[in-house]
Amino acid sequence: MYILIGVIFLYVVIQSFFLAQSSSLNYVVAQRGDLGETESYTGVITREEQLIRASQSGVVEYYYPGNRHLSKGTRICSLRDNYYGDLLEQKMDNLYEQLRNEAAASEYAEDFQRLDTQIGEQIASYVRRKNANNYDSLYAMKNNVVATMDQRENLLAILQNERINAMLKEQGIYEEQLNSQSANITIPQAGMIAYTYDNYEGWTWEQITPDFVSAYQGGYETIPLNLQTIEEGDPLYRLVTDQAWQITFFTDADRAETFEEGSSYEFYIDGNTLRGKVIAKEQAAGQYKIVLEVSDYMSNYAGWRIVNLEFQFSGEEGIQIPQECIMKGEYYRVPLSYVYDSLGQDCLMIRQEGGDVLCPIEVVYTRSEEKETGYAYFELPEGLSEGALMIQSGTDQVMILQEKETLSYVFTVNGGYQELQIVEILYETDRYAIVDGIRLYDQILIP
Repeated sequence: MYILIGVIFLYVVIQSFFLAQSSSLNYVVAQRGDLGETESYTGVITREEQLIRASQSGVVEYYYPGNRHLSKGTRICSLRDNYYGDLLEQKMDNLYEQLRNEAAASEYAEDFQRLDTQIGEQIASYVRRKNANNYDSLYAMKNNVVATMDQRENLLAILQNERINAMLKEQGIYEEQLNSQSANITIPQAGMIAYTYDNYEGWTWEQITPDFVSAYQGGYETIPLNLQTIEEGDPLYRLVTDQAWQITFFTDADRAETFEEGSSYEFYIDGNTLRGKVIAKEQAAGQYKIVLEVSDYMSNYAGWRIVNLEFQFSGEEGIQIPQECIMKGEYYRVPLSYVYDSLGQDCLMIRQEGGDVLCPIEVVYTRSEEKETGYAYFELPEGLSEGALMIQSGTDQVMILQEKETLSYVFTVNGGYQELQIVEILYETDRYAIVDGIRLYDQILIP
């Protein structure tokens, strides 16, 4: 009885020790997963767009910011003849200056000066004769100043009627002349305006060839929106007239089988998820040309010509573990028909000068259950060396021990102890592998 209790106690202690050891180990749990492939392509964007250029030289003034959707006929900017515009603006500036100084420069200047002097003398006379108890002189001075100010206001009114009104009429003539020298640029059809261009506006996906990307002289130029002088033929703005846009890329024949014309596919640009429909698939220079049409997010990519696409294709399904858990080892292998069973122990029959002897081996993996075609894998034990002659079970046929093979393996830590498990990699990526040889939810050691 006491012996049984002692055995149970010892078992509990040992299991607790192994449990404590396993809890300190770093491991992952084998899960079922789907390892998809990621394929990257460089695509070329085309869209319905046109670059509007200036029909004359001059100074341009814009009215709307970029990436703005506008209706047909909206005035985008005004283009003014630079030479005549400068002359007329100078005339108007001179006119404004005259209006500000007309009182001093007019034929009534002496009258204005006389009235101003008279007002000053009236105030000075009062100050010289001021008496604290003489309020009559104060009221008299006040009445005189008010009367003189009225005369001055009347004189200014006459001046405005005669001279200023004439100048305002002249100003109107100048403004009319200035407007006649301006051209209003309106949008020819509804769409989105942008102030960048790369001189490939108007290209279609049919024109894109495999060497387009390498020949593309990179990037969009920006049209500045501040008042500036431009020449005839300079870009004014870009007009995009359709929400749909196309991405053209090239791939090999094997991957081209993935894409079917008329089908839609999900892809990624800089981590953003988009969806496009294959509208064309055709051979081009030993490759396949794939054209996707995207029906939204046009404004987000209106300033892009070259874009990097990523597709994630479905891969193998099965038990998935990280690559860092998998190790490699070199093992000897022999046909299963050369492995003997001696009281539950795997052995090889080795031919020696003194007689044939059984040599125990620890089989770590068998590749097939069929004894005629399968192999047993093991590490070379002490006392057994490469080149030994092995005798086939049940026959007198011999074979030299020399074949090796590299196998993948992991360590499981189920139940508190480590166990080596040979695994077969069915499918792998840089980070994960689908393997056979372990069970779902096994705890896999991370070395």
